[in-house]
Amino acid sequence: MRLLLRIPAPSEHLLIWPSYNKPDRAQGCVKCNEQRPKCASCTKRNMACHYELNPPDMGPPTDYGHLFPVKPHNEGMWLDTFPHRQVGGDLDERFLNESNGTGRYQQKREAMELATYASAGPWYTEFFSAGPVPVWLIPEGWAAFEAVHFWRQGNTVVHRDLVDTDLADSTHRALCRTEPYSPSNDIIIANSLCMRLSHIAGVENITPKPTPSSVHLWVRLGQLLNTSVKTLSRQITDVENVVENKVLQRICDMTGIEEYLNLAGGRAHLRGFLAILRLCGIPIDLAKKQTGLGNAIHCMTLCGVLSNTVSSYEARLDEISAFSDTELMDMYCFTLENNFPCPSYLWAQILKISTLRTMAATGSSATSLLQHAQRIYEQVEIFSPENWKESYSIPKGRVALLLSRIFKAAVGIYCCACLPPSVVGEDFAAWSSDQVAAQRTTLLRLLGEAVELDRELNARILWPIAVAGYAASKGTYSERALVARLLADMQHEFGCLPPRLVARLQSFWMLGPGSWDDCWNGPFTFLP
Repeated sequence: MRLLLRIPAPSEHLLIWPSYNKPDRAQGCVKCNEQRPKCASCTKRNMACHYELNPPDMGPPTDYGHLFPVKPHNEGMWLDTFPHRQVGGDLDERFLNESNGTGRYQQKREAMELATYASAGPWYTEFFSAGPVPVWLIPEGWAAFEAVHFWRQGNTVVHRDLVDTDLADSTHRALCRTEPYSPSNDIIIANSLCMRLSHIAGVENITPKPTPSSVHLWVRLGQLLNTSVKTLSRQITDVENVVENKVLQRICDMTGIEEYLNLAGGRAHLRGFLAILRLCGIPIDLAKKQTGLGNAIHCMTLCGVLSNTVSSYEARLDEISAFSDTELMDMYCFTLENNFPCPSYLWAQILKISTLRTMAATGSSATSLLQHAQRIYEQVEIFSPENWKESYSIPKGRVALLLSRIFKAAVGIYCCACLPPSVVGEDFAAWSSDQVAAQRTTLLRLLGEAVELDRELNARILWPIAVAGYAASKGTYSERALVARLLADMQHEFGCLPPRLVARLQSFWMLGPGSWDDCWNGPFTFLP
């Protein structure tokens, strides 16, 4: 059989080949925006596009380097969905209006969540650079695995200062805490989302809050916290197995996320933690049984005591009063808290000052208050920073000397200023005013030296900075500016806590010199 082959003429080539290069819109091809790679079809229908690389207002990925993922995958969520109103209160009004979408909008959104292409998690790293996959192919637990990897990568990048300072020798790296208690997947992912939101806030130079580039992450975080609350409510009913079910660790993690991002519920969870802990027995005995539980108890009891120092007596946490000074001292010495490296000797004086404030609120005489305050102040002055030693590892060299001096001056100011003028006499007022003025100069000078030595040290002395902010109300403008600058420099390290401190101090400065309770006139949660 003979095969007949037809060879196209040259003129036919001219007609055929150009047609291959023309986009055929009838077959579904669309024109893409190279500046923001999202297909026009998804843009027109307001749908989540798995091809999109840069969410709205996020800017080019090259500006962010390796601080946070530059290719966020939407995890089946629309980029134009917005968190519930209780997640954040600073959303733009336009976004609040759009988030209330119609019923048809909600139905379409739910269908998209089930059928759209999505990544396994709301982050992206070079090790997870594969394209998006169908949601039905994602293995169970993959999002948590990806979150753990992102957590490790992010901590290595953001907190590498721990490797460069003596604080890295601590037995407890608080900034990199991942409680070894096998937390549930929702807490793992929520912790990583919290860290990523702080990265985005640092790049955008704002406090952590929903923005067009991160609103889908806030939605996801709100869902995870709601799931965790439901799990917690179910586990608390099993009173006999509260410790075994890791209820305290879950509350600790949730409180950390809520306070870091200034969400509702953080203070309530702190109170609940302390109440449950009191029912479970002696804290130090529980801490020695489980390392993760010990870290949680250490952190939350410390938070309870410090929160009372920067709150008015009427707004204090009553639950912390259920623990004796000996129990609180034992838990403080469980390990070093990097974000509050205060010598244990001075910590004991802080506990005594809490007792002094209770005496003032319960009607003790001005004479006894003066004598008691002077005894505590003498004990503070006896402390020798050069001889600071603990049962656990502590900073070394000049860093240790500088930190111990800073906390010594801060505790001295707190001792002299914590009592309201209405319950003390003129003798106490004259004595405390002179001591606060002398210690204020010393403390501000030491804070300046700490920043010059290592700028990252200001993250470890947040409480002394808050004390210096109160004392600066009777000082000069430059002293108040120094405190404000120190807090501004560390706002992305502690989330919303430094901006809240700045707002509280600036309001107090505008009123002029006043008492400690005038400055901290209300509840304030201080989570180091």
